Amino acid sequence: MSIFNLTVEQSARRIRQRNPVLSAFITTRLDDAQRESTARALEPKRSALHNVPYSLKDEWDTAGIVTTAGSYRY
Repeated sequence: MSIFNLTVEQSARRIRQRNPVLSAFITTRLDDAQRESTARALEPKRSALHNVPYSLKDEWDTAGIVTTAGSYRY
């Protein structure tokens, strides 16, 4: 399976399995992402990236998510 063909559900499953060991993600929204993906699947495709899973580095302020910048805590 190519990582470029992963669905949001498959990505969330891999993150849940591997993150306890890797600690790659400080905060996740996996349940929200899966719900949003289901809703997006019903919409007309708006771009080549429509419904493609992604992660955002912890250095960017994001509404509703604590930002730690990955190297220090507030």
